[in-house]
Amino acid sequence: MSLPKFSIRNPITTIMMMLLVIILGVVSLSNLKLDLMPNINPPVLAVITNYPGAGPQEVKEMVTKPVEEMVSTAQGLESLQSRSSANTSLVIAQFDWGMDVSEAREDITSKLNQLNLTDGIESPMIVKFDPTMLPVMQFAIANGQSIEEIQALVNNELVPQLQNIEGVASVSVAGGFNEEVLVHLNQDKLNQNNLTQEKITQLIQANNLTYPGGVLTQDNKELNLRVIGKVDSIDILRQLPLSMIPDRTAVKIVTLADVAKVEMVKKDMNSIAHTNGKESLMVSIQKEGTANTVEVTKEVGVVIDSFKQDYKTMEFTVSSDQGEIIRKSVGNVSSSLLFGGLFAIAVILVFLRSVGSTIIVAIGIPISVIATFVMMYFSGLTLNIMSLGGLALGVGMLVDNAIVVIENIYRHISLNKTRIAAAIDGTVEVAGAITSSTLTTIAVFLPVVFIGGLVGDLFKELALTVTFSLLASLVVALTVIPSLAGMLIKEQKLKRTKENQLYKNILTWGLDHRLVTVVLAVAIFAGSVSLIPRIGTEFIPAQDEGIFTISVSLPQGSNLTSTLKVVEDIEKVAMNVEEVDVVTAVVGNANPLMNAGGTETASFNNHPYR
Repeated sequence: MSLPKFSIRNPITTIMMMLLVIILGVVSLSNLKLDLMPNINPPVLAVITNYPGAGPQEVKEMVTKPVEEMVSTAQGLESLQSRSSANTSLVIAQFDWGMDVSEAREDITSKLNQLNLTDGIESPMIVKFDPTMLPVMQFAIANGQSIEEIQALVNNELVPQLQNIEGVASVSVAGGFNEEVLVHLNQDKLNQNNLTQEKITQLIQANNLTYPGGVLTQDNKELNLRVIGKVDSIDILRQLPLSMIPDRTAVKIVTLADVAKVEMVKKDMNSIAHTNGKESLMVSIQKEGTANTVEVTKEVGVVIDSFKQDYKTMEFTVSSDQGEIIRKSVGNVSSSLLFGGLFAIAVILVFLRSVGSTIIVAIGIPISVIATFVMMYFSGLTLNIMSLGGLALGVGMLVDNAIVVIENIYRHISLNKTRIAAAIDGTVEVAGAITSSTLTTIAVFLPVVFIGGLVGDLFKELALTVTFSLLASLVVALTVIPSLAGMLIKEQKLKRTKENQLYKNILTWGLDHRLVTVVLAVAIFAGSVSLIPRIGTEFIPAQDEGIFTISVSLPQGSNLTSTLKVVEDIEKVAMNVEEVDVVTAVVGNANPLMNAGGTETASFNNHPYR
């Protein structure tokens, strides 16, 4: 028994299977992750090496060149770029697309282990470039007064709460300051007590260690021992014993406070954050690779709202929110998908001129879409503008098979057949035709899956989504549509369709003037081909996210103060633009992975009014 015959003669089974698919589709849709674009992992590795105190030229000669020589021998390397700046060397290696980055990383690691660098140069750090390294959300915190009042609160309370959110990989804070212990040695007192700077340094390091002390066996139990020697307060550090001087009656213990001034001071700032011209703290949220961007940013928003309620003097300004951008983008594509389906149904109604037939065909659209969600979920796809774009592209094709089937059933009923017989004969008659038509269309999209490189990763989900939706529409057209037609179409209400006289006249003229028709077709085709060079090309259309960014780079070596002065001038210009709502700026960056520049760089995010 063929599939159409089984579906028509067992309508209850067909309807139950349809409901099962709907339930699976709803569950799959609720579990599909939302993202802006498909997950793309470019084969790029960065080697970051720090050389504290060295200038760009020293870094280039002593770090960058040796690292480049080692990395350049890696298998599958396509291009190599480097940047040498004060204190830091950055080497970026790009491999052939499709290369296993993990293997490349192991290869580079083994080569760098053979590299002998000068003392004082830190071990190279290999970082795999991952789009998830970019912050999914950034927001500024200020209270209109001193940053010192809110920095402790942010670091001790807000940051831990953000880090506890499921899916958050790291939370970094730009701006503000850090504290460090500064020891001012008195050379005269050092000489009096026969001490040297090197000896004091060694004593401080030796008394600030925690190490294992072995295993103690007692009462059939083994206990791990630890020797704790951490200095956890500045007062303890001041009382650190350095030496003993014997006296007539006692032994004098010389402490650090006797030969030095010990105090807690602010470290030199390497980053400053501003919001609308006022100093603030800029918090950046990075998500885990497999986390849902929308859910992460939503939970971060909940934490921010809670802090707003508890600390009403604190001002939170969101400078970038990838979750909101994704929601808007996916919402726009979803709206296009919905309206496309409604317009398709309206066109079907106009041409079929039968409400019952239109309803039957219209039912096939949501069922096919829902079935597509099931296949997307089990294929590991995400809801993004590419996959939803493929679904929107295929929504018009979803009804093609159903229209062919319902029209042929309509024709057989017009031949005075019963509904069941007409549904079986009409569906079986065109089953081969619509199957071959669907497979032909799939043959256009499916090969995109096998394209390598960035284009393949980008359009793979679109091609798969179109393929899934067309396969679903074919199954629906061969099962659900004839089953519903056999139950719902009423024979007595059907009338033969009148001939379309206008189309008949055009067709007759074309057949009577075949040479002219062919010449016109060739001319139109040639004219269309000639217009191709006039069409602009771009990789991805520009998207208005409501934000524009300004990057500032001063001459190498510019300090934080001079960079900040330039930033403040740009802030004034940006804030005077009527359409700009929020201006956030970050000068320098403490995180070398996010910005290879130093105190001579700055970036702005500007939000127009919404």
